[in-house]
Amino acid sequence: MKKGIVMVLFVLVVIVGFGSYFLVKYDFEKVKEVKSIENNYDADFEYEIEDVAYYYKDIVITGWLAETNSTNQYINRKIVLKDKSGNIISIKTEMQEREDLEGKNTVETNYIKCGLIGRVNYDKLIEGEKYQIGFIIVNQDEREKMIFIDKFIEIS
Repeated sequence: MKKGIVMVLFVLVVIVGFGSYFLVKYDFEKVKEVKSIENNYDADFEYEIEDVAYYYKDIVITGWLAETNSTNQYINRKIVLKDKSGNIISIKTEMQEREDLEGKNTVETNYIKCGLIGRVNYDKLIEGEKYQIGFIIVNQDEREKMIFIDKFIEIS
């Protein structure tokens, strides 16, 4: 009887462990192809890509993006990469609090919750390709805007 209970508990722990691993891994690393955006979100933004770190399996992109004259409580921000052919992929980002931007705060604009970090696995990108970095911003009303900046990453 005890062997049966121990075996069932062991199997449950293994299933929950693997399930959690795959849920976290694939939830954080959502990368998908994107078609062109209509740019119907008429707002001004400040942004900066501060670091692109190349690791063994991943590239991690960190920076911040804020809508000016906004509390920035709800804005869905994604990092996008565009290759020379115009193909665009979207990388899900994680919000990062940025106490270092507190000095930029004004009555109209809050910068503290504007940090972002995105991770993409090398196998999602083409070797030898140069990608332009940008953002997709979606507001609470589902209006979207795509912005490309003058920074690039190169896959070698």
